[in-house]
Amino acid sequence: HHDSKIKRSNPLYPALLDDENRRANPTRRVPVVLRHPIVGRESLYGMNSSTYAVLPTGVSSSDGFDQAAIDCFELKGMEHDSVSRVWREKLLPFATAREFTTAVQWQPGDVALWD
Repeated sequence: HHDSKIKRSNPLYPALLDDENRRANPTRRVPVVLRHPIVGRESLYGMNSSTYAVLPTGVSSSDGFDQAAIDCFELKGMEHDSVSRVWREKLLPFATAREFTTAVQWQPGDVALWD
């Protein structure tokens, strides 16, 4: 999916995976939020350029989409509306909230680290 999204904007990008390699590297389901195993804090994880859909916990890709839809996502680099909806309505407002952002008055030689 990542490759097909890049290839849409850059036709010179190398060829997409053939069917054999797609079968050997099937779509993976990863959580959007992970909980740290020691301190228990949650962090955003699974939204990246390869994300083609956001499904509720307990719903598998095969429950949510037939193979034709998955092929469309992977081969054409398309995204389901759930990606932009979850990002725009939930994750972006949360990740850019005041407690997670800062403003810096830059001076020559400044370095800023954010953890």
